[in-house]
Amino acid sequence: MSPLLSVPALTKLLSQTNTVRILDATALLPGENTDPKLGFQQGHIPDSAYFDIDAFSDPESSKPHTAPTPTRFERLFGALGISNENIVVFYDQGNIASSCRGWWLARLFGHENVCVLDGGLPEWLRQGGRLEQGESVSAPAASLY
Repeated sequence: MSPLLSVPALTKLLSQTNTVRILDATALLPGENTDPKLGFQQGHIPDSAYFDIDAFSDPESSKPHTAPTPTRFERLFGALGISNENIVVFYDQGNIASSCRGWWLARLFGHENVCVLDGGLPEWLRQGGRLEQGESVSAPAASLY
């Protein structure tokens, strides 16, 4: 699977299978002062969930965003309803770095079917994609392996 997925390719994929899981991985970069979780609640790609990069970090590390242990990653990814059979599409609200971080973490822990939405939420909107408001979509917990 290519690391980048276009908006038309995502739309087509969503019409062909129900194994796609879309994750908004927006996180603040230095100098940004928005609230990514509030941004998600105000408008996100339908049926997506919020991927909290802070939660997917090692809480024992004094360094920010240190990769979690495999066990922590598997537990948190599974709690989002993701198994190895899912195609995972990361996007962000515009800074591109955070969706790439989500992609990297998933690949680091062995998830093969993962990509980044090319252009993120801004491109989704430019191409006429609709938005939902509210909290993350819940999915039944899954076992990653």
